[in-house]
Amino acid sequence: MLRYRYSTDLFGTPTSPLLDENNTSLDLARQLTEMFASFDSIDLGTPDSADTTADMVAARMEKAVGDMFGDEAPAIMVVDELSANALGRHYANTYST
Repeated sequence: MLRYRYSTDLFGTPTSPLLDENNTSLDLARQLTEMFASFDSIDLGTPDSADTTADMVAARMEKAVGDMFGDEAPAIMVVDELSANALGRHYANTYST
């Protein structure tokens, strides 16, 4: 029970006002639930077949980010393993599959 008290002192409860003093985290959760529910009726088409390779996906992603960002597009890399270092521009361990 003591942990609950410390937690509520630090973070509030779902019905505690947020910093804007107009909303609660529960209000925002309900708004998100409602918003995501509106996507239920969107037809996303047929999923890609199971024989789609990582390189095929990477090629589609390269085109999409190239169209959106032009010369500023981030590099798309297919790697065997991924670490937190992948977030930086200087990812040294790039492996092709």
